[in-house]
Amino acid sequence: MEALEKIYGGVINSTGALLYPGAPLGAEVFASGISGWDMWMIGSFMPALQLMMSEGFMKYMAFEEDPGPSYDWTTFNFDTDPLKMASISLMIDATDPDLSAFRARGGKIIHYHGWTNMALNPTMSVNYYESVLNLMGVEETMDFYRLYMVPGMFHCAGGAGCDNVDWFASLVNWVEDGIAPEGLIGSHIEGGGVTRTRPLYPYPAVAVYTGSGSIDDAVNFTSSGNKGLSATAKGSPLELKDSVRNSIHINMDVVSCNAGFRPVRYLR
Repeated sequence: MEALEKIYGGVINSTGALLYPGAPLGAEVFASGISGWDMWMIGSFMPALQLMMSEGFMKYMAFEEDPGPSYDWTTFNFDTDPLKMASISLMIDATDPDLSAFRARGGKIIHYHGWTNMALNPTMSVNYYESVLNLMGVEETMDFYRLYMVPGMFHCAGGAGCDNVDWFASLVNWVEDGIAPEGLIGSHIEGGGVTRTRPLYPYPAVAVYTGSGSIDDAVNFTSSGNKGLSATAKGSPLELKDSVRNSIHINMDVVSCNAGFRPVRYLR
């Protein structure tokens, strides 16, 4: 129980200040025989990826002077060592909320993150997006940057949620045709077939069940913001198959910001 409290409670220092959010609830679920904890938190057939990546980072990247291969990560001091990582943080952490230059160039961002991502905590994306909203204003931000949080999606893809979305086509429509994304259809695939569809809405809106019809059909959901499905949120499961195949490639290969979330960015 103590271990679980630490995993879900997040990283804190001796004063109780939260340095990093706890693991997302729901990532433990098995989807198609795989848990969100597999590979990242639990090394079933190999050392956990979180441990391997973090250990290498601490040895050769984190500090001004690399401690080298002899560094013992268990000696990390949560009160004093974070300050020693300030230089690398400036280089790789996407924490600057001022995106005015990007917006001025006509850039658009569709930023998505799975709520059950064990590799990169979803709270990071929410916190960053809210910092942009606070600095640049809600209407101004929504004009060029929208965040989609995907329930049940693991790292980039997979999980129990509807993780297959044609992000790139939506981005092209926004940049080239001025059609801002609202509700986008996500689909869940098992055994090569679509078993569930669900609309995804720009944060903070969420999909709400209308109270009737199959919960596996996107048409039976609406937005918590009462916008309903937009013109971009359409398509039966059969019609979605081609876009699903395309979005699998996009999920794995789109450019990602350094804080660990994955926005699809496009300048015309």
